[in-house]
Amino acid sequence: MMVSVVLPFYNESDTIQQTIDCLKSQSILPAEVLFIDSGSDDNTNQIIEDNIKINEKFAIRLIYSGKMSPSSSINLGIKSAKYNMVMYIDCGLYIPKNWIESQIVKYKDSSSDIISGKIFTKGINNIDKSFIAHTYGYMNATPCLTGSLFDRNIIHKTGEFVENVR
Repeated sequence: MMVSVVLPFYNESDTIQQTIDCLKSQSILPAEVLFIDSGSDDNTNQIIEDNIKINEKFAIRLIYSGKMSPSSSINLGIKSAKYNMVMYIDCGLYIPKNWIESQIVKYKDSSSDIISGKIFTKGINNIDKSFIAHTYGYMNATPCLTGSLFDRNIIHKTGEFVENVR
């Protein structure tokens, strides 16, 4: 199964290399990875461009959205993907080595149009933990759109993500 991975980003220079390295070490590699720039003004683009030059495992594309809007960037990534099967993930997350493989297995074993991954909400510092507690719940494993695998035809059925929102 050929999979396009969409990663919207904004000023992720501290975490982007970790994200790329996690994708390179997947048990099943993506066919392509689309980094969607939401208007970054740090050196994230340069780090991605450097990886484009040396990466031989899969295609990496850098696409400029220009909008500080994750939903708009995700929509652009889905539209730009070469393959119907799309995975969406945020930058800066620890991505298990079997993430793509496990999602593909779950997708093939189900009759669903979308398979959502789970995130484990832990947090690093007290502010981080407080925000997590108010959203997903502290120290919780919960399904989340981040980490999902879906056939992009579902977007034709349900509509795009609401533009210009976070």
